[in-house]
Amino acid sequence: MGKNLQLVVKKWKKGISSDGVYLTLSVKNVKDTALKKRIIEKWFVTECEEVSMEIIDEMYQIFKKYHVPIRNWYYATWYHAGEAAAQIAA
Repeated sequence: MGKNLQLVVKKWKKGISSDGVYLTLSVKNVKDTALKKRIIEKWFVTECEEVSMEIIDEMYQIFKKYHVPIRNWYYATWYHAGEAAAQIAA
């Protein structure tokens, strides 16, 4: 997150991966823009959740000595357009 990735679209079975430089998207129909958008948005939300949980885990260590239960912590993941994508309780 926070890096520019170059999108590479391949004709293959559906999948997505990133090596930090390229975001490789594989789809059966490379002209299906809606499918490509859904796959990328789902990947983006998943990546945001993972990064957010890593940050929450690190921050929790500061508050742990005050016996604050981590289950009371939550984060919201947002699409780049500003629409709420998910709100997950930790």
